[in-house]
Amino acid sequence: MVQLKNKDLYFVSSNPNKFREIEPILRQYGIVSQLIKMSIQEIQSESVHRIAEDKSTYAFKHLLRPVVIEDDGFYISSLNGFPGQYSSFVYKTLGNQGILKLMLNKVNRRAYFLSVIAYNDGHTLKMFSGKTQGMLSKAAAEGGWGFDPIFLPKNTNKTYAELGRLNRKSFYSHRRKSIEKFSKWYITKRLQSGNR
Repeated sequence: MVQLKNKDLYFVSSNPNKFREIEPILRQYGIVSQLIKMSIQEIQSESVHRIAEDKSTYAFKHLLRPVVIEDDGFYISSLNGFPGQYSSFVYKTLGNQGILKLMLNKVNRRAYFLSVIAYNDGHTLKMFSGKTQGMLSKAAAEGGWGFDPIFLPKNTNKTYAELGRLNRKSFYSHRRKSIEKFSKWYITKRLQSGNR
């Protein structure tokens, strides 16, 4: 049984790395959150928005508390958007080296990350997205998680993994962009309802 502490909202994910990235941003906005580790089976959909929406509905029904879900995709231009919404599965099966092999003779190395935040409190379902454009590196850097070692955000020559070691990933992060949009909306909503 999950122990729910008295928090503003609950971030539901099986990936604690995501919570480590978003929790400090939520805290900057005065939003108190708790990670609830829960694996939610993903629906088959071409849309990260639809997947996040479905996961948030499932999580709310189980917790009956305001929840936040983050789903994301990694889209590589010359691979027709692959792995896209299947990024987690592809990372587990191919990994970074597998992606780099697929890209061996590709000239176009453009890629982007898309993050979608879904907030669900049983009455309101809102979605917020953030995108970071960039390129695939030629080799994997040390550190980071997921595809961080092979993604170079636009306007930098360092991968997400390298930026993470310098505490600068958040400056470029697709996840920061979506959680900041959510946080600004949530604070306004809370002020309007008188819940300070």
